[in-house]
Amino acid sequence: MLTSMSAAQAAEHSSELAIFTSRMTGENRLPLVITGPAGFGKTTVVTAFEDLARTHNWRVISETASKGAYSRLTGTYLPALWDSLQDSSGSSSEKNFETLCLTEQLEMLLDALQELGAGLLITFDDFQKSSVKELKELFVFAEKTRETNQPLQIVVAGRPTDMRDVLAQSKAPYLNAGERVDLCSFNREQTEAAFKEAYVRSNRNLASDALAMMCAVTKGHPHMVRLLSKFLLDSCVHPPTEHEIEQGAKAATEVLDSTVFEPMLAEFSAGDRAFLEAMSVDDGPSKMSDIAARLGKNPQYAGVYRNRLVEAHIIRAASYGKVTFAIPHLREYLRRKAEQPSDFDF
Repeated sequence: MLTSMSAAQAAEHSSELAIFTSRMTGENRLPLVITGPAGFGKTTVVTAFEDLARTHNWRVISETASKGAYSRLTGTYLPALWDSLQDSSGSSSEKNFETLCLTEQLEMLLDALQELGAGLLITFDDFQKSSVKELKELFVFAEKTRETNQPLQIVVAGRPTDMRDVLAQSKAPYLNAGERVDLCSFNREQTEAAFKEAYVRSNRNLASDALAMMCAVTKGHPHMVRLLSKFLLDSCVHPPTEHEIEQGAKAATEVLDSTVFEPMLAEFSAGDRAFLEAMSVDDGPSKMSDIAARLGKNPQYAGVYRNRLVEAHIIRAASYGKVTFAIPHLREYLRRKAEQPSDFDF
């Protein structure tokens, strides 16, 4: 049974859960690399993996891979886990565990866990390329455990561009050999399943016409689906009406704008934002020649930003010479921003 992840979220990510389930019962010790834009459920998936590992009696260490991760592992998390194993077994070790290096700590822990029929999962959410060097010892050790099939699983999650840089610059073969899971928008079936599961768990009814409208207004954006579900379940005790869905979509859009799109675009360069704004003019796929003309630049210049945004999973190729948005609702957000008056308008 999943503890932190709802059944609705489990339904959304059934394919990812199936991949990780096979690891709990098999011998695949390669890392799992989870990528996806902001709001697409990376943290949700990582949490689901942690919950699933616990159901198999594995111990879990959850990290963010921010500066100091190595010290936290060797000075806090691994010693605490070791102490818990000693307490449960009633035994003690003559070695001062905290003075050991990471490799020695892991060797002792994995031996003890293997005797219990358990294992260790270490997850890193929001992984950055700056963390690769600091955690190199961990990845070198993990590479060796593949040969002995020791019970160690490592999951790293991050945005596509960050993980691209990590894998391109990493000198740890272990990471580059990992199995990659790219999160994307929900298809119609996944969107329906998420809404249905949310209503079933709340013992609420959901009419087919309401479900169709909810799917249409969310356009498969994972975070939008969750936001609309929560709004409607919190505010409506009966099956939602068309008006209530419209109000819910408006409220969810405001949250999506402020918590996902605004911070995401704030991290982009001025050139990236200008390219996206030039795309937002079109109702459908945009011609690269039109984008270049709107930017007042040559096609080569526009092509540089096209490639950057495709790699970031923000846009995707639609057909030869055309691109379109890969993230639902981003076009509409950019249009709304363009319509807002400047602080200096009088």
